Amino acid sequence: MHLLYFDESGSPQHGVFTLGGLAIHEAYADTLARAADGIVRRWLPRWPNSEIHAQPIRTGSGAWRRFPPPIRRVVTAEILDLLTNSHANLEARPILFGVAVERRQRQFSDDVLAAHQELLLRCGQMLLARQPAGRPERCLAIGDHCKFEMAIQLKIHELRSRSAHELAMSPYLESPVFIDSRTSRLIQLADFVSYWTFRAYEANDDAVLRQMLPAFERSDDILTGLIHLTNRGRACGCLACQAN
Repeated sequence: MHLLYFDESGSPQHGVFTLGGLAIHEAYADTLARAADGIVRRWLPRWPNSEIHAQPIRTGSGAWRRFPPPIRRVVTAEILDLLTNSHANLEARPILFGVAVERRQRQFSDDVLAAHQELLLRCGQMLLARQPAGRPERCLAIGDHCKFEMAIQLKIHELRSRSAHELAMSPYLESPVFIDSRTSRLIQLADFVSYWTFRAYEANDDAVLRQMLPAFERSDDILTGLIHLTNRGRACGCLACQAN
């Protein structure tokens, strides 16, 4: 079974809303979580329960305020190494997903639901493509508590019974479940993916996202794990649109 962890970035005041996801086989999830925990314990031995959230690490706030920018960049590089994990065997590597929704003149909740729908569909399609014949791969999606979690659960429940999406949603055991990110290092790593996707689209700061690209889902060497939902009437030059 695979586990899909996801977290969001952005608010109604921003021009973009993003959702970051990390899919990993259950056999390797604990190893990845322990490695992330080791980073915190090494840098913050007095605060071992501190979270790995990308924004405080970048800006030097919270528990990370005692470190100068060069040190925080080292921490970011260590987390990047976990996410790309090129030295691990193929099955043990996390598979990344990112959805950037260009905010439109509509309800913020609509953009949130669109992002979650796209993320779960892309991950479901990936699992279907990789499953051995006769052995369907199952998945449980786990996200951080959020304002719209009930709406998200109802939306995904609806998709699972809609013929157009029934196959892509078939790997999921349930609609997404939501827990407190403080209890999950893997949701914190998903936040890392979401935040740097947000920085790329909101602040034109895509240096870290570019370094993560090798870990994003690809199909026939086409980048399918990074998605930009835009209402532009012209071609977009972003990383996702260029790749597709």
